[in-house]
Amino acid sequence: MPLMASNLNAQRVAHSIRARLRANGVSQSTVAEVLGTSQAAVSRRLVGDVPLSVEDLDVIAQLLDVTIADLLEVQAIA
Repeated sequence: MPLMASNLNAQRVAHSIRARLRANGVSQSTVAEVLGTSQAAVSRRLVGDVPLSVEDLDVIAQLLDVTIADLLEVQAIA
């Protein structure tokens, strides 16, 4: 997969995760706390600047009570 397409997919996944967090009232600070990192580092991940690791996805999925597959499902962006 070309780098540009890969980056676009990462941004779409990040956007989808941000929407799920927002819908569940979960702040970036809370995500940072459970990931053991800073809010700034979480922000970079959630805008797609830094890729989310499988471990990040696992922790976020547990926090939201969904599966990693659910997080990777990207809804059409209107």
